[in-house]
Amino acid sequence: MPFLFSDGLLPHPGSYSLSLSLHHPSISDEHLRGTSLAPSSQRTYQAGVKHFLTFNLVHGLVGPSSPLLLASELTLMYFASHLAQTVSYETVKLYLVAVQDLHRELNFPLQLNKMHRLQKVLAGIKHLTPARQLDRFPITLQIIHAIHTYLQPEYSQNLDHVMLWAAFTLAFFGFLLFGTKSYRFARGIGPN
Repeated sequence: MPFLFSDGLLPHPGSYSLSLSLHHPSISDEHLRGTSLAPSSQRTYQAGVKHFLTFNLVHGLVGPSSPLLLASELTLMYFASHLAQTVSYETVKLYLVAVQDLHRELNFPLQLNKMHRLQKVLAGIKHLTPARQLDRFPITLQIIHAIHTYLQPEYSQNLDHVMLWAAFTLAFFGFLLFGTKSYRFARGIGPN
């Protein structure tokens, strides 16, 4: 017996007609799955899967007697160790998630978080990978002078040079003022 809703009848959940009524000709489930990730994430996942396939082919892990999927924990451990030689810890994890996603797309169960030896390998990679040190040097008067010498805004007919110089000086002196205010506030010196 169909169920009655305000917008019409919905077929009984066990009937074949339910799957037909859920089919929408303009939107496929493949399209919806494909748009569930941002384009940059899709590219990262594709790169991870490509590295996984290449790794398996180069090391002879794929053949008639040994299919690519379902990947074993040992294969994933070797894959992670191999990746750690060339990419960061974060990228290793992303590529492993891409492999997990590939398995799930093809209905193969793969749960990385339940692979304890793989988790230990990842922990080792994390501890052995040096922390990335971002080079953030303070802007000094010497740097401002070098920018001024390069742009020469007072002699320039190029409006871009003048605008850049204005932006650089505004930012430089604005950050100086902000630094003074935040230092005073942190020390409890007063509102000025």
